[in-house]
Amino acid sequence: MASQAVAAVVRDGLPVRLQPVRPEDAGKVQSFVRALSPQSRYSRFLGAVSELLPHMLRRLTQPVLPREFGLLALAGGSGARSVVGMGHCVLEEGSNAELAVVVADAWQRRGIGTRLVQALAHRASGVEALRGIVLAENRAMLALARRLGFRVLGNPEPGLVQIEKLVTPADGGTGRVRATRYTWSE
Repeated sequence: MASQAVAAVVRDGLPVRLQPVRPEDAGKVQSFVRALSPQSRYSRFLGAVSELLPHMLRRLTQPVLPREFGLLALAGGSGARSVVGMGHCVLEEGSNAELAVVVADAWQRRGIGTRLVQALAHRASGVEALRGIVLAENRAMLALARRLGFRVLGNPEPGLVQIEKLVTPADGGTGRVRATRYTWSE
């Protein structure tokens, strides 16, 4: 698969490159996860994780296309880009997709999570509903989900809530969140 990427600009004007995750990104992804605060790791993986186990790292960096895919948000110069965010999407049976994102602590509240959700939703074109599981205490993610048009549903388990966005015919059934379009290029 060719490495496609798109440039995005976050709230403070800094450029961030969004690109599909590749197997050779495994070291960067593991370093990114290790550098997250314990709370950020807990919020993303819904448990106490200090680093990714080999099967988790493989799943995030070697997604089974087209059923699942991942994106990295990279910042920095062209040669020394570091991972500042990561998103993963799994297309489920019944035309639904489950999304998950995490942003480096120092990069939170800059719009990277928004860009990742929008780009994942765009790549999941044709789905009927976008879903995710969020810690009930994760106010920042719940606020982001609401801003992007997700509903907060009941608790699948104590301490967790499900978020969902139905994709309506008005948005062409493309799975886009808001009207953001991404053009992926080499």
